[in-house]
Amino acid sequence: MKPQTKKVDVIATTQELAEMMREEPSSIERDLIQQGSEILGIFSDETMRGTFKDFNKMKIQAICLAVEDLSSGANTLRRSSIGLSYRNNKFVTFIEPFGSQPSGNVVFSINLKETAAFKNWRNEDGSELSQENLNIAIYRLAVLWSQLLA
Repeated sequence: MKPQTKKVDVIATTQELAEMMREEPSSIERDLIQQGSEILGIFSDETMRGTFKDFNKMKIQAICLAVEDLSSGANTLRRSSIGLSYRNNKFVTFIEPFGSQPSGNVVFSINLKETAAFKNWRNEDGSELSQENLNIAIYRLAVLWSQLLA
């Protein structure tokens, strides 16, 4: 008889964490933010912040894509960036392989930093990110999500 495993809804759990951080900013662990910043590269064009009402909502959608990917081992983020571009007067979500440029202007992006992948490869003789690093990266995105909540 196989033990039953309960699948966790990582998006709902991350959203709950972000809401808790928004309500209680003192609960945010600064050292985990720093560690997450060593794993993830996050770019946000701050000139767009107050200009468009859907910008934060679209950023949260891109964050959700990244959280889903990280929860399943970061297969997409190992090879691509996830983010938003602005083209034809609207925001468009993209998943773009490294070395290629999405159409429009990139206004928000999330990717794995090469240094994190290299350190992991060097320390563990493999290219897999540890579960701890994946969790820290998700935590970093939860902090970002909390900052986008109105």
